[in-house]
Amino acid sequence: MRFWRSVLLFSLIAAVSVPALISRAAAPDLTDRGPAPELTDTVWINSDKPVRLADLRGQVVLLDFWTVDCINCFHTQPYLRDLYARLNGKGVQIVGIHFPEFSYEADVSYVRDYMTKNNLQYPVAIDNDGASWNAYEMHAWPAVELIDKNGHRRFRQIGEGNYDRIDAAITALLAEPGPAATDQPTAAATDQATGVATAAPTLAPTSAPTSAATDQATAAAN
Repeated sequence: MRFWRSVLLFSLIAAVSVPALISRAAAPDLTDRGPAPELTDTVWINSDKPVRLADLRGQVVLLDFWTVDCINCFHTQPYLRDLYARLNGKGVQIVGIHFPEFSYEADVSYVRDYMTKNNLQYPVAIDNDGASWNAYEMHAWPAVELIDKNGHRRFRQIGEGNYDRIDAAITALLAEPGPAATDQPTAAATDQATGVATAAPTLAPTSAPTSAATDQATAAAN
């Protein structure tokens, strides 16, 4: 009798504790890691102006670090397309950061054609000099960073998968309060990369990826 009582007690403890452990393990780590480095890239696809985080205060921003011929990056794109369809314009902005692994991936036309073929409609920075890649201390593709409404780094993942955790993190960050209107800096006031006033970017999707015409020659030369 004592044996079976012990077995029953152990089963009850397991029934309570195991789900709790699973839930705790699945919960995303949203530790505030401080202000996110501003994006300084000048060449963009799907945006007619350089995108700056300062202009996206009040939104949750997903930074997707990727490169064209990375199979793991390709595997993330169905999720990103779905996320864009569900939440673009509803408090979430996806921003791609394309840092090439191989020299031919630095060709803007090559990246643009890939994005057209794979229906990637969100803005993507051509980060050929690695400015954003290094600022965020990246070392592998693909990678995701979530920036909260106040411009702080709150979630980081290296590698594909765990989309339920990314969704959970986005949901939690959307529920948090944003900055007061008087506290929202804008890149239009002062661009952190150049110190020169610039207009806020237009992030509306286009039928085919486009980049700022004035920057294409610069990127092609890199």
